[in-house]
Amino acid sequence: EYRANIHRGAHRLTKRASEEYEAVYGKLAKFFNAPHDRFVDVKNASEGINLVALGLDFKPDENVVTTSVEHHSNLLPWVRLERRKQIAGVRIVEPSDREGHFDVETFKEKIDSKTTR
Repeated sequence: EYRANIHRGAHRLTKRASEEYEAVYGKLAKFFNAPHDRFVDVKNASEGINLVALGLDFKPDENVVTTSVEHHSNLLPWVRLERRKQIAGVRIVEPSDREGHFDVETFKEKIDSKTTR
């Protein structure tokens, strides 16, 4: 709608585009009850999940719990950490029925004191 790059000039449309862009962070901060400067821009979910996986301080005896129905973008980063011995393992939770529903008890069985945050 504004056809201008944000934070790249003094033109009226550039200023307006920058204001609209910054307003989104205000909405996110309110929605998540978090400071607006705690958000990170990423190109896509894969980049975001990799950023988290590589950015957290895992201990070699910790594990990660995920499900068998995750997209590879939410599975491969954890598998890579396991292969590099940065975590003890990836625990996979399977759906409890053919419709893909999960039983909370199955998660409880996989999660223990060594399951990372």
